[in-house]
Amino acid sequence: SSLASVTIGNGVTSIEMLAFSGCSSLTSIVIPNRVTSIANSAFRNCTSLTSVEIPDNVTEIGESVFNGCSSLASVIIGDGGISIADEAFSGCSSLTSVTVGSSVTNIVEAFYDSPISEFHCYAANPPELVYSPYAPFNPDKTKDKATLYVPIGSKTAYEDSKWSTYFKNIVEMN
Repeated sequence: SSLASVTIGNGVTSIEMLAFSGCSSLTSIVIPNRVTSIANSAFRNCTSLTSVEIPDNVTEIGESVFNGCSSLASVIIGDGGISIADEAFSGCSSLTSVTVGSSVTNIVEAFYDSPISEFHCYAANPPELVYSPYAPFNPDKTKDKATLYVPIGSKTAYEDSKWSTYFKNIVEMN
């Protein structure tokens, strides 16, 4: 629990289940581009972690990966063709800014209890939002309070999809 920062070696291709779970002093993590998967609960309850950048090569973000990371305020997810699994960011009570790359395919109940104020989605086609059993976002926290930023020319597609259930403010970004 006293581990404050981690730089994962370039030879590592996956971060295993519960690898850093409960490292409550962990404030920063550097994930190398060679990592392709982050298993369930890998960073669960890392309560001092404030931001994370997931590289483009990651194609799998497991369940509850950052669950309980109560200081996590910003997340950037690269352009890997990924699915964001159940409760990946559940319990992230400080998470206000999320950016997801252009290849994200679906989001499963990942941000339900996060107080997101801005969500940047670079996918031209809206990623599928999957319910399991809760929604990917909580409309009480996002509908009138958050802004969804989408690529130029894709606003109508997002407005005509499930995304409009969770975001009233949809803005095309440059």
